[in-house]
This record gives sequence, structure tokens and C-alpha cells, in this order.
Amino acid sequence: MKVVHLIDHMGLGGQQLVVRDLATAHAADVEPAVWALSRRELPGTAERFAAASVPYCTLGLSRTSPLALAGLRRALRDARPDVLHLHLEYATLFGTLAALSLAAPRPLLVASLANDPHRHSSLHRRAGRLLARYIDLHITISPSLHDAVLRAYAGRPRRVVLVRLGIDLASAERSAADPRRVAEYRAAARRVIGTVARLVPQKAVHVLLDAAPALLRAEPSTRILIVGDGPLRSQLVAQAHRLGIAGAVTFAGYQGDTVSAYAAMDVFVLPSRDEGFGLVFLEAMAMGVPVVGTRVVGSQDAVEDGVTGLLVPFGDPAALAGAVLRLFADEQLRHRLCATASARVRRDHSRERPVKEIESLYRELMDRRIAALNGPPRAPVAVEARTHG
Repeated sequence: MKVVHLIDHMGLGGQQLVVRDLATAHAADVEPAVWALSRRELPGTAERFAAASVPYCTLGLSRTSPLALAGLRRALRDARPDVLHLHLEYATLFGTLAALSLAAPRPLLVASLANDPHRHSSLHRRAGRLLARYIDLHITISPSLHDAVLRAYAGRPRRVVLVRLGIDLASAERSAADPRRVAEYRAAARRVIGTVARLVPQKAVHVLLDAAPALLRAEPSTRILIVGDGPLRSQLVAQAHRLGIAGAVTFAGYQGDTVSAYAAMDVFVLPSRDEGFGLVFLEAMAMGVPVVGTRVVGSQDAVEDGVTGLLVPFGDPAALAGAVLRLFADEQLRHRLCATASARVRRDHSRERPVKEIESLYRELMDRRIAALNGPPRAPVAVEARTHG
């Protein structure tokens, strides 16, 4: 079964990790390939896929090079995949249109939705509603996102399935952390409150910075560790200077070794306005770091308030600081949350589990297509019993 994973780009983001896992941890009967619309990617992406013998290419789509879309249609026509798995908004839009323009039999279309469609541009919302009925299967990654998709697309999707995400549990161990990097991150601070996030509006890292003065008043040696990069970095640096906390904030940029970053944190915070799910919560929980998130789509599925972490209203720096300080003040609560969260992640969120579930869905779609092509089974021919004398 040939499966092409089409994604906007292979840069930072949780969905990129999902594509990487689907392509490199596949079953023997699945032949994956990964195509990215644009050339934006993390260092080592091509080498990682090559080491796993997974074909990988970028189509070179950009605002100055829209002709790459014609190349997408040609590539699909030549590759003839059984399944085209679409990831993120542009790949879903352009991949669906390209597939529908092909002569039958076109590839089966599977679309993974990692963000609330209500947050998409009006173009993508309208396109999603119009194209939903042509997509054989939509996959969502959290219950609240599942409901949001059904509302946004007004019941048009043919089928929507929830598949919970997983992480590489083998690497989420404190023993895998680099002690030197951990020491550098902590910088002799008594408390480290950190996040791992793209520096984009969705992640609302500015709320963490707004909460930092209260955290520093409670413990002056506190350090705010921000791991990740993005277009808002310069604005966030300027905000830290404006608040007078620049000396207590470390902008670590993108780090391939996030295990060492988590190991340096006393509390993990993700103040997002919305999430598909929030893989970073699972990573922090597996590392035994207590987590604080916001009560929004996605995050409230990853974190059960008072059970595996704490949730606060979005955009409320005082509530965020209060939750963090509560974890430092209540050691029993902190240990209980960490133990429950770690056990739940290791029980329910292995990397292999969603890969197997999604590949099972591929096979089910293939079986249905074969059955439809073959038509209904023929009725058995009645045979009259005769007695020979």
C-alpha cells in the first residue's frame, strides 16, 4: 500500500512530528513517502528520512513560485499512491484539488486536522466546508477538536475519527538529558519555569512573560526558559526588556534536544489560545515535570485539571502565575499530578499506538474501495436435488 504524506512544510510543529512518526515507524505493508509543499524544514530532515529509506521531496511552493502546484498534480499522477494523507491547511486544500483533477481511480484522501478550523482564515474555512465531502476520512487528535470540526464543517465530512497522539517514550527519560545542558539552562536559578513552543501568536508566550514579574517577586532567582523560535521572537525579547525582566529570561531558540530542556524545568507552561492537542504537554508529563496550560480547545484534552496538571483561563497572567506558585507551595499536589500524568502518558500515548490505528484505517478504506469496485456478492445459484433411479 503506497501512502504519500503531503504537508505544508517540515519545519517546527507537532504535525511535523506526526508525519515523521507515520513515515518512519510504518508497518511492513505500507510504503510511505513524504512531500512538503515548501522548502522550509528543520536541519537534518532529509537525512532522517533517508536513514529510514523513506522518499522525501519538497515541491518548492512559494508566493513567487505558484507553478509548484502543477508539479503536485504531475507527481501524484506519476506516483499513483493508494492513499494521499493530507496534513495542515494548504496541503489539504491543494492536495485535494490536485487529486480530484486526476482520472479515476484517484488516491483515497485522508486529512489530519491539527487545529480548530474556526481559527483558520475565511478562505480555508470555506474551502474546508466545500471539499469535506470529497475527503474519505478526517482524523482529529482530541475530543474538543473533533467537535469543533463537526461544527465548522456543518456535518459535511463523510467520516471523522479521533486518533490520540503519542510520543517516543523511550527518549522521554531524564537519564537521556545532557547534564551540561541542564546546568546551562538552569544557570544557578532556584526555580525554572519553561515552555517549548513556536513563537507565534497561537502559543501566546507573551502571557508567560507578563506573569514573570509576579514569579520573580515570589523568588528573585527564578529563570524563565523559552525553547523555540518563530516570527515573534524579537517582539518577545523587546517585551522582556520593557518589563525589566530580560536578565531572568533565556531565549534558547530551536533545540533538537528538548529532553535536556524539560529536565531543567521545575514547571512547564503552555499559555496557548488553542491547540490541536499539545504534544509538548505529553513530553513534559513523561519527563515528570508538572504542567500548567490554558482551558482551551486541545489543551484541556491533554491536561485534566487537578489530575494531570493545572488549567487557567486564557490570557490571564495573574491566574497563570498563581497556578505556578501553587505548585511550588504544595509539594504533595505537585508530586501527585506528576505521578498521575506520567503514568497516563506511558499507558495511553506511545508513538506506536496512533501509527497502528491510522494504518488500520488506511486498510479499512482500501478494503471498502475494493469491495465497491467488485460490486455486491452474487447470490448463490440454487441447485435442484434430483433422485436418480
